[in-house]
Amino acid sequence: MATSVVARGKIRLAQKNEMKIPVGWAISKDGEETDDPNVALDGGSVLPVGGPKGYGLTFFVEVLSSLLSGASFGPHIGSLYTDEKQNVGQFFLVFKADLFTDFETFKTRMIQMRSEIKNTPLAKGFDHIYLPGELEFIQQEKREKEGVPLTKAVFNELKQVAEENKIKGFY
Repeated sequence: MATSVVARGKIRLAQKNEMKIPVGWAISKDGEETDDPNVALDGGSVLPVGGPKGYGLTFFVEVLSSLLSGASFGPHIGSLYTDEKQNVGQFFLVFKADLFTDFETFKTRMIQMRSEIKNTPLAKGFDHIYLPGELEFIQQEKREKEGVPLTKAVFNELKQVAEENKIKGFY
């Protein structure tokens, strides 16, 4: 789970498309808020979700997934966009629900919780309440049916990579 306010890839996409990013997504290497993706990606940082409480969650996730696993952490993680080794870690947490409560009761309560959330009266201007991960699931289904839209910049980059690697059939 990313604990940043936005995925770093969205900042890279804004950079490729020469677009600004919303203030509140990232800071410069000097700690100043920025709307410039180039500044954010040049030694800056993506901000954690949820302010100070989100920072606490981010810290906790970093300890579990990096320090506990012996992997690199924070700025010591290699870049995804170079040949440098990343050395990322993983942390998986599994619960055996019936050790805490009766499993059928747990399932019934999960269904109840979902139903109560989904049936909460909507705020003005909203037409739906989404559960965590639901938007991504809907988007995945849509992309599987309709394909993945590409900006011209991303399309041209893919085309160049295809040509460099002599991949045939790329439009």
